[in-house]
Amino acid sequence: MSFYANFNRTLLIAITKWKELTNLKQRPGDPFDAIRKGVETACRPGPSREFATQLLTFGMLRNYFAHHTYLDRKILDGKVARVGLVGIVASVFYLAAGKHKMLS
Repeated sequence: MSFYANFNRTLLIAITKWKELTNLKQRPGDPFDAIRKGVETACRPGPSREFATQLLTFGMLRNYFAHHTYLDRKILDGKVARVGLVGIVASVFYLAAGKHKMLS
């Protein structure tokens, strides 16, 4: 499978799992782990899996910061903060590059 076909498949997986893995109404104990496990079962290892994880982490953090406070201590942990920051930065770069418009 070519890089672009795999990349588009990864985006489709991220979009399909978006609501399931970024919704925090049920207050999952560790939403970062839920995203990791959800993406592991849907994507092959490699850059595509990492990118799907980053997009979903960005979405989950957006929902978290807009509506919740129950994970504040966990998010301040260095390792968890790094995962969140990478997810935000990768998603912003992807959106700023306009690559998402090519998929419509």
